Amino acid sequence: MKNLISLLLCLILLHSPAAVFADSIAAREAAFALMAAANVTDENHETLSESLVSLAGTPGGDWYALAAGALGADGKTYAAALAAVVAEKYQTDGGLSETKATEYHRAALTLGALGFDPTAVPLENGKTADLLADGVTMRENVGKQGVNGVIFALLTLGAFGRLSPDPAAENDAERLFETLKKRQNPDGGWSLSGETSDADVTAMALTAIALSGFAGTGDAIVSDALAFLASRQNDTGAFEGMDGPSCESTAWAIVALTALGIDPESDARFVKNGASAADGLYSFRREDGTFRHTLTSDGEDAAITNAEALLALAALVRFAEGKPSPLDFSGAALKKLDPEAVEQAADELETEPEKQKSGVFIALFGEPEARKKSVSVILAVAALAGVLLLVYRRKRKNRI
Repeated sequence: MKNLISLLLCLILLHSPAAVFADSIAAREAAFALMAAANVTDENHETLSESLVSLAGTPGGDWYALAAGALGADGKTYAAALAAVVAEKYQTDGGLSETKATEYHRAALTLGALGFDPTAVPLENGKTADLLADGVTMRENVGKQGVNGVIFALLTLGAFGRLSPDPAAENDAERLFETLKKRQNPDGGWSLSGETSDADVTAMALTAIALSGFAGTGDAIVSDALAFLASRQNDTGAFEGMDGPSCESTAWAIVALTALGIDPESDARFVKNGASAADGLYSFRREDGTFRHTLTSDGEDAAITNAEALLALAALVRFAEGKPSPLDFSGAALKKLDPEAVEQAADELETEPEKQKSGVFIALFGEPEARKKSVSVILAVAALAGVLLLVYRRKRKNRI
């Protein structure tokens, strides 16, 4: 009788939420370890850290904040700091960037993930900036960055549920999707240039298609792209980027699959030699919780590697828990930014430059405690400059 009861209990446990969320638990634990190592959140992972707030408006900082926000961290201080950076650039330069529309997309996506409306960012004299209009719908040169600008313009509209046709706009979701279809390569994927597709760019394009609701209307486009993506996965579960298997390529593949409703842990198309896409991501993980760019990377990797790894972990957690993509805010009740909080954030960013420098170094590299004590601010800034130079030289890194 006891054996029968034990068997029944085992069967119940196998079908319990604890079993269903096993993947979520593993991904959440990995995310917490990464956030701790990179000094992204407080020790309870409830609030974004001051060090990360000092990175507001940078690619590494914004992607970290976006992913941590999707995992439930309170980012109102970061959102205020990001809005302050936006306001300053509008005041000094008239906008975020004349050539890179993705600057607008990244800022809008980050604010959305933190629960704030990017269409009414407070500026001086009671004015506001609409990042979706300035960065997508009313912008003439979205495609100036090539397919990357088109992808993230479509992704951003999809993220906020802005899918209705708009004859008065320069761009709407349907027109961007049609452009993206024309840019698809014969091999089924997309690339920044040429006809040899890249896993990163293809995964980003699939994410945009999924979020903007065109996956069902473009089945051949999606199936061809998925076939290409599957062809770039190796026997460790990782995906091949332009310089071999990479954490970033694998991370974006997971983000795309989950956005499409495909389980990266079990879908047969994305399990190679018994290793899933999630296994591929974990293969880049170090003992301290951070992630390598490649399996042979030595030393510290740029913030974008770990920020995109955190985004993928957030996607795994949310997918397992039946929640939308970390890049999907279409059903969220977004709050308006408080002008007074933005003004205060601007004052703090302006008066604490040294704190910002050390915060940048710690948040980028997640330095062990012993090394934090031994590295001076001057060395930190020099190291940061060197790493950023290398990052900008990587042609594969033409992203937001």
